[in-house]
Amino acid sequence: VNPGNAPLVVGQLLDDECPEDFIKGLILSVRSLLPVEPLVDECEK
Repeated sequence: VNPGNAPLVVGQLLDDECPEDFIKGLILSVRSLLPVEPLVDECEK
């Protein structure tokens, strides 16, 4: 996953009710490259 697209991917996975462990693994795989503010915005939707 491109770290810049990770917030959108996480948002879609949340919408699709993907298992939390899978989403956590995705976030941990991109770590510091993940843009935090867009991720928070996607999670709040």
